[in-house]
Amino acid sequence: MAQTNETLFSRQMRALEKAAQTSSAKYSTIDDMKSAITTKVKRQLEVNSDYEVDEDLLGDFIDDAVSEIKDWRKLNNDNEFLNGMYDSKISRFVIESYNILGIEGQSYESNGATAKQFTETPLSRLKSSIPQKI
Repeated sequence: MAQTNETLFSRQMRALEKAAQTSSAKYSTIDDMKSAITTKVKRQLEVNSDYEVDEDLLGDFIDDAVSEIKDWRKLNNDNEFLNGMYDSKISRFVIESYNILGIEGQSYESNGATAKQFTETPLSRLKSSIPQKI
């Protein structure tokens, strides 16, 4: 079983590396990527809210996600980001991080008839969705 998981992991790693090398860039710079993700996430967060989303805070969360992915994947350049490989994963991380502001560290929250249970952090979900490069 361990060999099967290792083989699957190796295939995932090779596929990611090949996609990063062969895909044409979706963005010309990392700042272009961050701007596009900020716009998308802001639009999604403001759909059902009466408040304006803080773009600087979104930028901080995007920077955190990029840094974590670079560490997790041991990346020395931005090619995988410029290809848009992580756009949806970064967007999901930013939205989840933004939505749990003020309740960090809690595992359960109840408010009247509404109860929420938090089993994972946005960071753990981000890392579990991306193969680690060892």
